Amino acid sequence: MTSVTNPSILVHPNLQITGTAPLTTDGLFPIYHLTEAMMRDRLPGLRGYVGLDGVGHWVQHEAAAQVNQDLITFARAVNA
Repeated sequence: MTSVTNPSILVHPNLQITGTAPLTTDGLFPIYHLTEAMMRDRLPGLRGYVGLDGVGHWVQHEAAAQVNQDLITFARAVNA
């Protein structure tokens, strides 16, 4: 769901999970790292931000157990 007045703003509950490694393990250089503060402006529904140290571009592969746990915790909180 997006805002009626600005379709680029996400208003639904969301969780952002990102890696904080400056060089990703797959050799790709990130264009920029989004911080929680940077996301708050565009994501008023932001319920959580997880920055995983030492994790790069492929967050769901590089830290699968942590990502799964964070997603389960988020889903339970949203549905509570």
